[in-house]
Amino acid sequence: MPLNRLFTLPRILFFAVLIRLSLGILVWLVNGDGQPFFSPDSESYLAPARELAAHGTFTVNGNPEYIRTPGYPVLLLPGIWLGHEVLITLLLQALLGGVTVWLVYHLGMLVFQSKPAALWGAGWMAADPLSILYANKILTETLFAAAFTAFAFLLIRFLSDFRRWDAIGAALTLTVSIFVRPIGLYLPIPLTVLITLVLWRRAGLNKNRLISLALFVAIPLTLTGGWQARNIRVAQYHGFSGIEALSLYFYNGAALLAAKNHISYPEQQKLLGMADNGASSTLHPEAAAMPLPTRLEFFRREATHLILANPILYAPIHLNGMVLTLFGPGGTEILKMFGFFPPSSGLLNILVDKGVFQGVWEIFKNHPGLLIADGIAAPFLLAILVLTTLSCKYPDKRILLFFFLLALLGYLWIMSGGPAAYSRFRVPMMPLLCVFAGGGVAFLAKRFFKNNIT
Repeated sequence: MPLNRLFTLPRILFFAVLIRLSLGILVWLVNGDGQPFFSPDSESYLAPARELAAHGTFTVNGNPEYIRTPGYPVLLLPGIWLGHEVLITLLLQALLGGVTVWLVYHLGMLVFQSKPAALWGAGWMAADPLSILYANKILTETLFAAAFTAFAFLLIRFLSDFRRWDAIGAALTLTVSIFVRPIGLYLPIPLTVLITLVLWRRAGLNKNRLISLALFVAIPLTLTGGWQARNIRVAQYHGFSGIEALSLYFYNGAALLAAKNHISYPEQQKLLGMADNGASSTLHPEAAAMPLPTRLEFFRREATHLILANPILYAPIHLNGMVLTLFGPGGTEILKMFGFFPPSSGLLNILVDKGVFQGVWEIFKNHPGLLIADGIAAPFLLAILVLTTLSCKYPDKRILLFFFLLALLGYLWIMSGGPAAYSRFRVPMMPLLCVFAGGGVAFLAKRFFKNNIT
């Protein structure tokens, strides 16, 4: 059977869902329980989801929840209502994986104007080991990847034909992604400015396009602003999500202070009182007496000031995280899933203290089994990255759409940096990388094989 008849979108979608479900079944059979589906962060999503299901309030132990946002807990509701939190959630995440593959295909069609490129991109996404793995975790990765890819698709389609409903859809899906994981919170304004400048120079601006752009920026700002107002009203917390302040202070700030004070990263986190959200801090004892909402705002100010005051010292820390996110194969997560590696291994602390290259050497020296696991996962990742680079040479791509998709990928990559970064944060980047990888395959087919491989 010719490859182009065997390699069809419905078959790719079926494979994508099937392999995600199959991994979940295999993990359950190997471990005998559902423990590998959980991580240390899982309970922080399940707790507010259970109270939302039981009482219709976004609370934890009856207190307003403002550390986490409600995006992912909403996905957990069907499983809680039906009495099968893990089973139903993993089924929904497998289906979301299929939706993401479908979106990758249509993004490929828009950007490269090539069905083979689109099919190869979808195929790469369907088979991505990291995405398959995290579809079987009670974590935000799969939902965030689907929401952000839907946003990317609608934004690219808007830039293709400037339909207002695409701008509105892009704004809504971006907002959903922000409520799942807040890293997109800073995207609406600079992205709108960039689109306006590009349209002004290349395609022209008119009343309808300006209205569409105004809606695109107003919808996420209004909805996220509404949630921030809710946090102020119910908890006197002036931020969108408390997890931002905690991450900035106990990870980014702690890594920077550890470098300044020449002590280990875990030791610095202990001095900051990470175990109890700063209540036992010896560095800032005044914070211990503050109510938690006030303390979180203090943390955010302190960490921001510290980073801005030490940009040269902080830059390598952030760049190390970006390198780990993009190039870490994820072998550790594979071993943890099957119970071959402890859930809390301390490897990230080694990478922060020692740096990427020395840290990786020390980890492989002490844990040679990781070399095998990473050796299995690395070729796929290497192929994706090489093909993504080659996609720049594909002659029939639509330059404007290619540029904006690359800008979105760059934003995710930059935001993934820092001391808490590892391969998990590449999951939402994989759909966009796979779109580009499909273009890379199409380039090779056109250049060397006269399209015989497509």
